[in-house]
Amino acid sequence: MSNCALRPIGGSHAKKLPFYWVNTTYKAVLLLVYSKGYQMNRWATLQIAVLQQEGEELFGIGENLNKVVRIIPPTELPDLEIKVLCDVQNPFYGKDGAAYIYGPQKGAGIEEVKLLDEGLKNLAKRFHKDLGIDISSLSGAGAAGGIAGGAVAGFSGKLLSGIEALMNLVDFKNKVQENDLVITGEGKLDQQTLNGKLIKGIADVSRAYGKKCVAFCGVSELNEGEVKELGLVQVFSLLRPEITAEDSIKNAGKHLRTVAKDFVDSL
Repeated sequence: MSNCALRPIGGSHAKKLPFYWVNTTYKAVLLLVYSKGYQMNRWATLQIAVLQQEGEELFGIGENLNKVVRIIPPTELPDLEIKVLCDVQNPFYGKDGAAYIYGPQKGAGIEEVKLLDEGLKNLAKRFHKDLGIDISSLSGAGAAGGIAGGAVAGFSGKLLSGIEALMNLVDFKNKVQENDLVITGEGKLDQQTLNGKLIKGIADVSRAYGKKCVAFCGVSELNEGEVKELGLVQVFSLLRPEITAEDSIKNAGKHLRTVAKDFVDSL
């Protein structure tokens, strides 16, 4: 990357945001979407104007999503192919969309989730009308609070399976074949895990090659049938009946060593 220079693009909020454009000879950019938040802030640094009724530019916070009445794209974008890596199939809005699935994880209450979902629906409408891109039924558009959908609409990005891309980079499938046991982990195993997150891809590959796969996690909300459906032989959770959630977080290292020892002893 010695020939690559980073510089922030203008926009009223550029100095507040950790978002940089890349001046380089490369023709493609991989965008890993994992952070929380909606894409309006990211757009501000790329000179994509998001306007409200009075014609003033909107700052990218959730309550402003429903105030968007026009999106003005820049006169030109760098000649780059944007590839968005994500591993969930959630749509942009709706009961399985970004707000309802990820909002509560970030502390949003019921009314706030409804407001955010209405805002995302409005934003998708503006994408279609102002940018000519319809993401309303696009699987995966809701990843990272809708940033994936924003990248598709704003930068003509293409959604790709993140787990597949990363596995190819590290030659994961060959490594699985060379070993007898795969150990993976996740902060929390829940319905999202079944919906295509990283750990599901790891379990799928392990199962395809007849290898056992076990997972360590902070907490698991999956029942025995769902664990089996996921392709895991066993799940070890730090949160157990005798351990409180606060203790499992505060002393995660100690509890992880304990459950790891239990696992090794069971081999």
